[in-house]
Amino acid sequence: MQVRFPPGPPRRTYYGAIITYMFIAYVLRSLKNSQLLCRIYDNLQQRIETHNKGNVAFTKTKRPWKLILAEAYISQEDALRREKYFKTTQGKTL
Repeated sequence: MQVRFPPGPPRRTYYGAIITYMFIAYVLRSLKNSQLLCRIYDNLQQRIETHNKGNVAFTKTKRPWKLILAEAYISQEDALRREKYFKTTQGKTL
């Protein structure tokens, strides 16, 4: 799956307001051992590159990583709630 992002910070309109910052809940799968990684971040493309370059100690030995799901949220609380769901047994079936 190829992910494309427009240059600059994400901008979305929400009931007339301009949103310039979004939180992305994402799930990655290790192609080495099929382990799942669920996190939130504001710049998904940069984070995936960081994981695949080996710059994160926890994910370094499990490279390469493939994006299998990403959802954008306006509030950090909503993104954290979704991340916690992904880490449950029921959430892992997605």
